[in-house]
Amino acid sequence: MRRARGLIGVLALTLSLATPAIVLAGGEIGTVTINSATVDQAGNVRVSGTVWCSEPMYDVQMNGQVDQVIGRKVTLRAGFSGWWFGSSCNGTTPWEFSVRADSGKFGPGWTTIDVWFQACTDPNDWSTCYAKNGTTRYMKVVRTK
Repeated sequence: MRRARGLIGVLALTLSLATPAIVLAGGEIGTVTINSATVDQAGNVRVSGTVWCSEPMYDVQMNGQVDQVIGRKVTLRAGFSGWWFGSSCNGTTPWEFSVRADSGKFGPGWTTIDVWFQACTDPNDWSTCYAKNGTTRYMKVVRTK
């Protein structure tokens, strides 16, 4: 009995490796870049970059988070989430967002920035909102002049 279960497990694993992955038809979100991050005197961080979409994508949702460690124990954090309803992403499309820390002020220095996108190929059909991708970057935030 054990031998039969073992053979069935090996057969199932072999079939799963031999079966091609299911790929949904439609667009995809490819490369997401974070190009710059600046902080103003009030402690607001402005992050910008680009997102690449293989075809026109609509109702793009963007999520971002900025984390900055100050000293040994304090982490400043701010998150962003928003929709570009009716707007499209096609080819390389610029984006930006601005955030303020939940407590305290961001300053110049090293930060971890996460950005994620999700989009739809049909603005009238939520079932087409499967294209997604994101990136994380550890970078230095500089003071705006």
